[in-house]
Amino acid sequence: MAAAPFREPTHRLFYLMVTFAGILLTCLAAWLGIARETPKFSKRVLTPLSVLTDENFVAGTVVGPQGALANATVRWQTHDAAVLTDRNGRFRLPRVTAANLIAASAPGHYVSTCLASGTNPTLFLEPLPTHDDIAYSWIDPSPHSFSRHRCSLCHERIYSEWLLSAHARSGSNPRVLSLIEGTADDGVSQPGPSLRRDHPHGVAVCNSCHAPTLETNDPHWNELAARAPSPLNGVHCDFCHKTQSVDISNIGLTHGRYAMRLLRPDGERQLVFGPHDDASRGDSAATPLYHSSNYCASCHEGTVFGVQAYTTFSEWQASPAASRGQQCQTCHMPAADDVTNMAPGHGGVTRASGSLSDHSLRGPASRRYADSLAVSLATSRRDGFLHVSVLFDASLVG
Repeated sequence: MAAAPFREPTHRLFYLMVTFAGILLTCLAAWLGIARETPKFSKRVLTPLSVLTDENFVAGTVVGPQGALANATVRWQTHDAAVLTDRNGRFRLPRVTAANLIAASAPGHYVSTCLASGTNPTLFLEPLPTHDDIAYSWIDPSPHSFSRHRCSLCHERIYSEWLLSAHARSGSNPRVLSLIEGTADDGVSQPGPSLRRDHPHGVAVCNSCHAPTLETNDPHWNELAARAPSPLNGVHCDFCHKTQSVDISNIGLTHGRYAMRLLRPDGERQLVFGPHDDASRGDSAATPLYHSSNYCASCHEGTVFGVQAYTTFSEWQASPAASRGQQCQTCHMPAADDVTNMAPGHGGVTRASGSLSDHSLRGPASRRYADSLAVSLATSRRDGFLHVSVLFDASLVG
């Protein structure tokens, strides 16, 4: 009689299955524990926010109209340390003593802030306008303006610094007007070169930098000298802080505002671009452009009628300062060590000394730069001609 085939006892097979399952669960539990201890969020496991929040961290979420926002910057207001949100819009921010306001920002969005008093805060970032409103009325920054948004109301010191700068007088500078009109500084006509007379199309090049908010249909487009005095005649606060980006791909040939992407709102809500990604005005947007020399490029590099008329930006590009990572703003808008609040008494927040910029836009008239340039002159006679050599040595700049 044939022997029956051998069969493993059922209970032994059951024990083997239980043992294998136990080992698998143990490994899975260990893996989950490691993932939760990792400073960054695991891309494999969506850990509950309640687990990520403890006495040393605050965890929350940043969202926009379409849902979670990845790579948004989150920080405690006025503090340097920041974190980025993960692909699910979540962040885990180390707690800081005496800090209670969390700020979030992302390209193309207004800055948002919220108190960290609750658990698992959610910050909503509203998108910026999608188009530039060409019918926008520029804000007069002066104290005499009727606009409730006038800059001098809250930023008195910044306004007073800017008011004495060359930027404030760029559209009324006698030398500029002399070049355009062919007159002396006193406005009296003289038989000299006139841009408006000899090269009328060149007036647009001057206006694009010296009067950037003057529109082509303005009756004074070709007659800057005939305009009534106004803080809006030059490069003013509202223009600078409506600049979202600058295209430097055709630098020197696309001049001034024509290389700048402006973003002017078409409603009641204002829009103010700046360098601080934790500003809590409610109408602020942050961009690194304001810490970059690219911001200055389109007005400080120009080839006009085939001639390189001014080459400040390219000179900077080739300078030791650029190789050291110093931007134009490093020297011309240095840190104002004695200013820690841009809008004292008007909602401004106190920041660390050295984190806010001077707005006098220091140039050649500044004593610092007047003392930095040494000039030497040498002459010689050769071949019946007098040869003159002038050497400029910039010893304390660039």
